[in-house]
Amino acid sequence: QDGIAGDPTDPWTRFELAKLYLKEGQKQEAIGLVNGLLSSQPNDPNTIYATAMLYSQMDDWPNALKFIEKVNPRLRTPSIAEFQRAAWMEVQLIYAVEFARKGSTTQSMSVFNRAEIIAGQDPALLGKLSRAYIDAGMTDKGVNLLRQKVTLSAGKSTDLLIEYGNVLLKTNQSVESSNILRQLQLKSLSAEQKQNFDQLVYSYSVKQAESLVQLGKPREAIRILVDLQNQRPTDSGTLIALSNAYAANGQGPKAIELLQNLEEKYPNNPDIIYSLVLANIQSRNFPKALAHL
Repeated sequence: QDGIAGDPTDPWTRFELAKLYLKEGQKQEAIGLVNGLLSSQPNDPNTIYATAMLYSQMDDWPNALKFIEKVNPRLRTPSIAEFQRAAWMEVQLIYAVEFARKGSTTQSMSVFNRAEIIAGQDPALLGKLSRAYIDAGMTDKGVNLLRQKVTLSAGKSTDLLIEYGNVLLKTNQSVESSNILRQLQLKSLSAEQKQNFDQLVYSYSVKQAESLVQLGKPREAIRILVDLQNQRPTDSGTLIALSNAYAANGQGPKAIELLQNLEEKYPNNPDIIYSLVLANIQSRNFPKALAHL
């Protein structure tokens, strides 16, 4: 806020503050912060870029693409061009997954095939593509896409290994993902790669805790998840996992309270709603469970 007061036309200071608002679940405040500047300088490439990036933080890729494409192609920096490409890919993959879920296999594969051409050898785009295949119900195709790329690179591409590790976690292949983590620990990482690696380690820890719940050891899971929550107090995935562990440990009211607080910040989130239904069922509060369906 002090930074904005010192330079109210700097879009990146506003973007950083907007991200903090998002972490607190204050979506409208975040949008208002960047929209206020955008209305006064609607043609500034950096202001448009910051606005598009904010929408990407909310996983609102159609709006992210809509805004980034307002930047004149002649004024696009390499980072803006890269973001536009990523946003285009995200939107195409949304369509592909929707087509697949509706049973329109031919249309879905047509979009996927175009997206695969655009992805080329880009690890980040290949990671998005792989995860979309999985979301569309084509798990083997999604995993094999990255497995083949990793094999061809002989494990030399650090970025590709990180993407592969994320996909293995998504498909609950903990043993293979732990092998990827060990390989990455031996590599020299850039600042961005270190950040992505740390996120992968964190996600792996959450998955391990969720496995403990499945094994009937919710107390052990709670200890791990409380420690992870202390590291990232606003991470919704961790809080959902913690609430599920509480519910499995017979602490239904505590689980429900945690989930209700989350629901206030992230309304209509399907993972939160699903966990609320389960927690209420485990607490034998069937009317409330039905109310969330």
